[in-house]
Amino acid sequence: MQEIYDKIYSQLVEVGLAVQHPEPVWHDKDGNVVDEEHLAVGLKSRFELIHPDWLIFVDEVGFNTSQTKDGQVGGEKFLCTADG
Repeated sequence: MQEIYDKIYSQLVEVGLAVQHPEPVWHDKDGNVVDEEHLAVGLKSRFELIHPDWLIFVDEVGFNTSQTKDGQVGGEKFLCTADG
């Protein structure tokens, strides 16, 4: 799995959707880098999405992507929001 993530994130950096920090950093709820864990939301990451609105989906935390209510019928695929 780590190899998959490394390849995905290196591609995101290559195409300009993300930047890679030299060391993992914490981010606050507004996406700003913070030095203290109590100010952070989530885990430290070396990667920072700088254009999240250009990205369809990345699941770094391993949760199920919940295909319930995705509208898929008979092999036809649809995009849906996280709230269904």
